Amino acid sequence: MIGEVLVLMRDQLNAYLRGQTGKAASHAEDKVQLLDASGVADAVEFKVGKVTALLINIEQEQALRPADAFLRQMPDGSSQRVHRELRLNLYVLFVVRFKVYEQGLGMLSNVLRYFQTHPVLDHAQVPKLNPEIDKLTFELVTLPLAEQNTVWSQLRTSYHPSLLYRVRMVVFRDTDGALLSPVRTTELRAVRKP
Repeated sequence: MIGEVLVLMRDQLNAYLRGQTGKAASHAEDKVQLLDASGVADAVEFKVGKVTALLINIEQEQALRPADAFLRQMPDGSSQRVHRELRLNLYVLFVVRFKVYEQGLGMLSNVLRYFQTHPVLDHAQVPKLNPEIDKLTFELVTLPLAEQNTVWSQLRTSYHPSLLYRVRMVVFRDTDGALLSPVRTTELRAVRKP
């Protein structure tokens, strides 16, 4: 499912960028690509003339949890005992590398503009969104310089203009839960005796 999210982001950005340039829907003009790690020994290489998206971190979302993490209500009203959901935030780095520096910055501005105007992707906007995902929310993350240095050192490459987005939320759910017996209510009545 994580790969599907990255592919969806790439495709949505490419469609937006094609609309900005007025070019036909051919994939030959696609400017956004996912990181091609084939043949990379140590350092990450970014293609010239492209925006490269790569996943740099996955974090578990701790703040938004259901009241009973092990109980799911089914559409028919029944309950099901399940393993706890895994709610994940993805950190995706968009890196531009162009021969003409200003052209790269312009492309980075287009990526920023897309996520500014589309901060949430749901099924109404993107029918191709995986049915297991309710919606994706995009939040720009600004790392301090020391942390940026750490990221680029881990990638073993020199700095390139880039944007980092937190993508909320990819939820992995237990699909093989056990059905629970129906809940029975006990009714207590207080009777006053004269």
